[in-house]
Amino acid sequence: MGNIELQLGSQGITSTELATQTWERLADEIGNHLRLDGLRPSRLTSEGLPFPQRPRCCETEPAPPFISVVIATRDRADSLVTCLASISKLDYPNFEVIVVDNSPTTDATAEVVQRAGEYLANVRYLVESQPGASRARNRGIKESKADIIAFTDDDVVVDCGWLWGFVRGFKSVPNAACVTGLVMPAELETAAQVWFEQYGGFSRGCHRNLFDLEFSSVSAPVYPYNPGAFGAGASMAFRSDRLRDLGGFDTTLGPGTLCKGGEDLDLFLRVILGGHILVYEPTSLAWHRHRRNRGDLHRQIHDYGVGLASLIMKTLLTRQNALDVVRRVPRGIVFLLSPSSPKNAPKAPGYPRVLSLLEIAGVLWGPLAYLRSRRRLAGSGAKTECALRPESPDRRLSDNSY
Repeated sequence: MGNIELQLGSQGITSTELATQTWERLADEIGNHLRLDGLRPSRLTSEGLPFPQRPRCCETEPAPPFISVVIATRDRADSLVTCLASISKLDYPNFEVIVVDNSPTTDATAEVVQRAGEYLANVRYLVESQPGASRARNRGIKESKADIIAFTDDDVVVDCGWLWGFVRGFKSVPNAACVTGLVMPAELETAAQVWFEQYGGFSRGCHRNLFDLEFSSVSAPVYPYNPGAFGAGASMAFRSDRLRDLGGFDTTLGPGTLCKGGEDLDLFLRVILGGHILVYEPTSLAWHRHRRNRGDLHRQIHDYGVGLASLIMKTLLTRQNALDVVRRVPRGIVFLLSPSSPKNAPKAPGYPRVLSLLEIAGVLWGPLAYLRSRRRLAGSGAKTECALRPESPDRRLSDNSY
């Protein structure tokens, strides 16, 4: 429905106070939602809403499509434990989990997945020896035989209805190629985590949005070259045939490369520029654990700048519409630097200037980083886009592959 900031007393907050504050802030949104479900609006109380029947918005498909959930991870076993535990609570009946261990230095991830098999029967473990999140995700794509392939990260906790949200998004636009979800902060306990939310965070609001070449429900002077507005790589799903036709994730981009990031945004942009539709569906809900300390946040913001500029450089060099990108560069600079732009307006007065400078430094380095990453890949003889059709025969999902 929306976000509210709670006023907590010295003893915390009671359920009645919570209901009152929520109703004061979100009464209209709750009422409108109830009407869409064919229900009469009723005031929120400490007991919740007085409707015993299952609401229309929670109706499920009788034969939901098979979904592969791909998680690329590297040496973050502790985070992966929490992520897999949340996935085990999904109320979706027809899915598998593919954990791709990217160039591991220990057996910790394999051990976590093996233990997860005790409570998550449909989990598989794969190793991608070549470093790079894009390579790991592409390996997951190649192994999947599902109609829909969903992606999340090892530092994400998903809601029990996460996959149903993706299905709802694809159903709303039957020819959509991609659906992204709402990603909220799992905690806001440190200054670094609050600053990341002011930087932009991963949430893109509580209303469904559609994006394609002809239409955008989010206005921006550089559209569609602002793919961060489309969603986040921490929660995204694709129709598998469209994803393979697009060539999967660009292996010159992303964590584990000189470009540091941008692989998810690049794929979002290719969806739009390829003439497809992307849906942002907030009922697909997940929570991300932001970096807790300043040093990690500094590196993250710098890397985001590198990844964004790498993506723009790639677009200039590899697409026929490069002139269209060049024409938007001045507006893009204003969007990046102006304190009043939609990007910077949410930053509070105490937002550290060093974070903005680190992002700009990353943007300046990004074009060269992309050229070097592309040259390195060409030197290895590898391709940026891979053959992503599954080759292995079908196997029982309960037969974990270690």
